[in-house]
Amino acid sequence: MTDTRYSEKFTQAYEQYEKEHPKPVILVAGATGSGKSSLINLVLNLPEEKCAKTGSGVPVTQKMEKFEDGNIIVFDSKGYETGEEQQEAFFTEIKQFIEERKNSEETAVNIIWYCISTPSARILDVDINVLRFFAQQGIPTALVLTQVDVASEEDAQALKKIAHQEFPDLDIFESSLDVSVQLPAGIDHLYQWTLDHLDATRRTAFFYAANRDLAQKLTEGESIIRQHTLAAFGIGFTPIPVADAPLLIADQMTLLARLSTLWGLTSLKETLIGGGLLDMVMSQLGKSIAGNLLKLLPGVGSLAGGMINGSVGAALTWALGTAVNTTSYKICQAQLRGERIVLTDYFNNDFIKLIMQLITEAKNRQVWK
Repeated sequence: MTDTRYSEKFTQAYEQYEKEHPKPVILVAGATGSGKSSLINLVLNLPEEKCAKTGSGVPVTQKMEKFEDGNIIVFDSKGYETGEEQQEAFFTEIKQFIEERKNSEETAVNIIWYCISTPSARILDVDINVLRFFAQQGIPTALVLTQVDVASEEDAQALKKIAHQEFPDLDIFESSLDVSVQLPAGIDHLYQWTLDHLDATRRTAFFYAANRDLAQKLTEGESIIRQHTLAAFGIGFTPIPVADAPLLIADQMTLLARLSTLWGLTSLKETLIGGGLLDMVMSQLGKSIAGNLLKLLPGVGSLAGGMINGSVGAALTWALGTAVNTTSYKICQAQLRGERIVLTDYFNNDFIKLIMQLITEAKNRQVWK
């Protein structure tokens, strides 16, 4: 019979962590064809299978679509066409959308990216009215001049001048579909501006949602592992029977939940739980640890009476976390290269062998210190 305690504890930890780190809600608005979906993908640097595509989201209203990943919610307005009636309907829809959501912390819009196509070389009255409404609501709003790579510098400067005449304090950024174009206030700056205008918990979720710096995510993962390693060392002062080594690892499901959230691998969570992969891997790992613990960790603390001490518990926790962190890093790299990902190709017997090797490394490095 399959042992499901790992999945149950992982699910509980994952759901608890999500409650503690609410997803930022971002509205991307502007005219039809202003590059809103492209902007979402550029800022978040999403792998192809996660990219927001025009017309592919979940319809929320006639004028709004929802893109939701593990750590973020983005609403993409369908925009407005030419004509006063169309533009008035767009403004009414945006206003109603904001007002209906503002009284709940869970649904309220936290950030707005308003897109204007630079080649259009114009800011319409509807743009000014919508931006003025956002300012009245006190929602941090960035004006993004899109498609600057196919527009003249004169057009871009003219748009900035008009915008600053109407809104002197408005933050203005530029985006280009040609990522090689260097912009003084480009996507990297918009990403940082967004981080700066979110509260602490939502800032964390936004950082997790984006793939702009995988090396930084790897370092963040190491910091998370360090926290749990030290906690496991403290827990080990109340010795744990070697026979219950799997229970010690099961207690680290919060660590796995945090790492899964960090890397935005919602498909990993679904596969681990729905496919029973987590229970199978952890059961096999528990058996390997119980059978090889003395050989792997000779001379580490006292194992008298078959008891695991703090050093052993810390080594197990560090090895498990490090294996998941580095493997998730490799998965994200492969996704961004456009490779097809089969998670069981990563979480298999070789993954268990990696953890066993890391346990020995943990002992040599004395990671609990």
